[in-house]
Amino acid sequence: MITDKLNKSEIKVLQVLQESNITNDMNAMKISTLSEKTGLSYFIVRNIIKSFYIANICKKGRREGNGETYYLSELYQEIKGGILNE
Repeated sequence: MITDKLNKSEIKVLQVLQESNITNDMNAMKISTLSEKTGLSYFIVRNIIKSFYIANICKKGRREGNGETYYLSELYQEIKGGILNE
């Protein structure tokens, strides 16, 4: 995942998380909020976050109501230049 080229939707999600400084559990973001901010459907964002979670780019934050929140992992912080600049 990390070495593959990212598609435009994945880049949008990463940019929103990065620009909003979503880097810890306390300011983690729900998928529905990410969907609104990126203009992508909830299901597309959910699938992107799922793949980022598996690749350890995102981590689960605290629960907010019925939904999970997510934030950028420490691994992403270390390699972010390489991911978005491919």
